[in-house]
Amino acid sequence: MNRSAMTVLFPLAIFALSACGEEGTSEDPEDNGSDTQDTVSAAPTPEEEPEESELDAESIAEALQSDIDTITDYTLITEDNDPNDLIGRPNGYTEALVIYDSEADCQSLGVDCGATVEFWADEDAATERSDYIQDTLADAPFLGSEYHFQSGSILLRVAGEITPSQSETYEAAFGEVTE
Repeated sequence: MNRSAMTVLFPLAIFALSACGEEGTSEDPEDNGSDTQDTVSAAPTPEEEPEESELDAESIAEALQSDIDTITDYTLITEDNDPNDLIGRPNGYTEALVIYDSEADCQSLGVDCGATVEFWADEDAATERSDYIQDTLADAPFLGSEYHFQSGSILLRVAGEITPSQSETYEAAFGEVTE
């Protein structure tokens, strides 16, 4: 491939990666019209791990940071700094953050800083996002690579420049916090 073709294809590929949203729905449960309420509730015991619905991106980042020495910081994604313009939008993630890892070369806010944690409306939306990114990277290897780990509707994307053994550390720590 000549240099001018790469000059045209590279921005198009970046646009395709960043501009893609995923399909998903987030509907509120229907009200069944019942006036009765359950008054019994069980408090979780201290030994219980938090359920996925109780997790947020920041608690995952803090747990990963406590287990992975190379994580230096993290930044919550907001509608003002989202490089993908997906946060809170239809078919976008509901919450996300970027993790800074000292072993990654961070040029701009994104997975290349080390990793990202993305919360999607449901498991299918997270799977579609992961599949889309992995398929795009397979079709355009010059864009790099990523490791993906998923737990339900939560997708952890780790920069491909992180070593395989370090990515296993991410996977294990992510698995512990999302169990």
